[in-house]
Amino acid sequence: MELLEYSTGGPNLEKSKGGIVPGESAPASHVRLPALDGLRGLAALCVLASNIWNQMPPSSNTWPAAASQSNWMPHGDFAAAIFFVLSGFCLMSSSLRGASPLDNFPGFLWRRVRRIWPAYYASLLLTLLLIRYSIGVETGTAWDLALPVTAGGVISHILLVQNAYAPFQINPMLWSMACQWQSYFLFTILLSQWERRRAWMAARTMGFFVIAQLLLMFLLGGAPEERPFGFRMILMQLAFFAGMGAAKAALTNSRRRSGRQWHWVFAISLSTFATVWSSGVLPVPWRTILMDVLAGTATVAALHIMTATEPNRLETLFRWRPFVLAGAFSFSLYLTQLPVLQLLRRYDMLPNRAAGANPILLFGMLAILSALLAAYLFSLVFEKPFRAVESPFPFGKRQA
Repeated sequence: MELLEYSTGGPNLEKSKGGIVPGESAPASHVRLPALDGLRGLAALCVLASNIWNQMPPSSNTWPAAASQSNWMPHGDFAAAIFFVLSGFCLMSSSLRGASPLDNFPGFLWRRVRRIWPAYYASLLLTLLLIRYSIGVETGTAWDLALPVTAGGVISHILLVQNAYAPFQINPMLWSMACQWQSYFLFTILLSQWERRRAWMAARTMGFFVIAQLLLMFLLGGAPEERPFGFRMILMQLAFFAGMGAAKAALTNSRRRSGRQWHWVFAISLSTFATVWSSGVLPVPWRTILMDVLAGTATVAALHIMTATEPNRLETLFRWRPFVLAGAFSFSLYLTQLPVLQLLRRYDMLPNRAAGANPILLFGMLAILSALLAAYLFSLVFEKPFRAVESPFPFGKRQA
């Protein structure tokens, strides 16, 4: 969910024949990498397609009974792992080129606040208003997880700790925003060890956090059905850490002349992912966790491939213009799509799947266009203007 921008000053990335290689110091400037924007855009579009499908139950059955009739129900969630890998990659690459939070943590935190808070809190307020006056009724879809809204749920969302309490209230997609915000603090701890060229210390610390959370999860005696969600939060942290590792390898390992070995990792992960996606071999919560692992692994492999020196078709795919355009406002799309879709569902503009192919196609296209337009306008108001806000901290103006 980070801005996919990198500096060509200091430790840097230079584009060469379609790849990205470590380069010499150059005058400071910012270069957007469309392939990474495209990957993020593709992930956001997958989430959108899944949510549209889930707003059209297979029959008149109410959710969750209707969910058992569709293998699609949990599958849009895998994009969260992609976002966390990309976030770790972006932050680590920025730190390696000189914009380290260890030099000025307030400046680092200011950039994160500027990037996350305006859009997040605006979407939270708008969704609460919509729930109060329009979409606060059950519709027999996955949206029902958001209801009813309690005072505790509102407070946990304001404090960005909803991953620990009421994670699905208000907007079931916002739990990942709490994980994202908390990962910034974990990042500074890991980076303080990694910058000393002690990757094993960072890995040990990450392992300590994982084990501590697992112990707490079991010792606190939470309900067994809640454990898969706890595992998912841990997986998001691991995905973030894996993205950091991919950035470190891309910028500092001059021996990486080819991503060829990672092609196999990518192909195996993707093929296994497709198999799991199209089958019902595991119960839904555990299938979701397995897909998180496979999606995160494939993303790490893709980053290694795209940061190799040789040209590759994968980067060409992710540079496709529609994916890049969607990536430019994918954060707003992630925040706003469920309330927009629920508005359509609330006023019978999304049919049941039993209605037939033509209505599904027609209303599906309407939903896609509505969600994209709403997200784009939202980004113009609550994202873009805040990117240019100057930092009050001395070194906070450096892009990270």
